[in-house]
Amino acid sequence: MWRAYNSDGTLTYSFVEAVAASYPGYIVRLAGGTLFLVGMLIMAYNVWKTVNLPAAVGEEK
Repeated sequence: MWRAYNSDGTLTYSFVEAVAASYPGYIVRLAGGTLFLVGMLIMAYNVWKTVNLPAAVGEEK
């Protein structure tokens, strides 16, 4: 859309139309970023719980 020209050399679509057409891509990017962030939070929680495990019975510190 950004490179579409009329026969007189002007752009076929306005900037606003091009941004509106790319809207679904931003929704997919938001969903992917949210999944990535949730995964990082789960990893941080897992590391936190692993580091703070109680010592095993009979194990010396």
